[in-house]
This record gives sequence, C-alpha cells and structure tokens, in this order.
Amino acid sequence: MKDRIVYIMEKEKLSIPLFAKKIGIGPSTLLHIIRGKNAPSLQVVQAIHKAYPDIDLNWLIE
Repeated sequence: MKDRIVYIMEKEKLSIPLFAKKIGIGPSTLLHIIRGKNAPSLQVVQAIHKAYPDIDLNWLIE
C-alpha cells in the first residue's frame, strides 16, 4: 500500500508535508508509512479516500 501512496503523491506532485496536510495526518506518520515502519491505519486509508474520492479503495489497499 505504501507504493500506492507514493504513486498518488507523485501524481499529485505533493511533498510528504503537503500530502500529509491534505489528508489530515502528521508528516512523521506519513514518513513512517512510506518507509515501511508502520502500516497505514484504517483512519489513514479513510483520510486518503476522503481527500481523493475517485481512488478505488480496493486498489489502494491491495
């Protein structure tokens, strides 16, 4: 899932701090997810989907 999050960030041309702000989480939380230290919580998945409703949830969580 972290690869898909990075893909969304790259597609939207957003840095870690800007993407984190857009989805309502802290940049350090996002950085830990991207580095594989933490799995995204359900709240993070929901926040991404809320910010980007066109993204298919199945694609995001696969």
